Amino acid sequence: MNFYFDENLPRAIARALNELEKNRTDTIVLSTEDVWGKGIKDSPLIEKLHEAGGIMVTNDLKMKHNYYELLKKNGVSAFFIAFPSGVNFEYRYQHVFKIWEDIKKIARKEKHPFICKIPNRGKPKVEYFK
Repeated sequence: MNFYFDENLPRAIARALNELEKNRTDTIVLSTEDVWGKGIKDSPLIEKLHEAGGIMVTNDLKMKHNYYELLKKNGVSAFFIAFPSGVNFEYRYQHVFKIWEDIKKIARKEKHPFICKIPNRGKPKVEYFK
């Protein structure tokens, strides 16, 4: 399974998770910035994720609504992580590491494609495309 962290999440998190996953599972964690360069727009990103068979991880909650149809059309599964406003890198890093096993478990268990919102508190909510 290939997870792609978009530019809204620090690429250091994707790189660190990828190092942890090496030799552990079939999971690869990449930063979209490392793969497709800085500044890729959401529409082309979703199309590239479709081509790569990747799962998107972002904290751009607006993308869920603005690009719902494009995610659906391209069959791209996505995780949307909610953070409190104004949190620093350390909080983001710790929170993503805290929920990482849940993200992998959901990605393995659920039927693709889907979108999953992970609130700052509470349980993740998986939603299948209508």
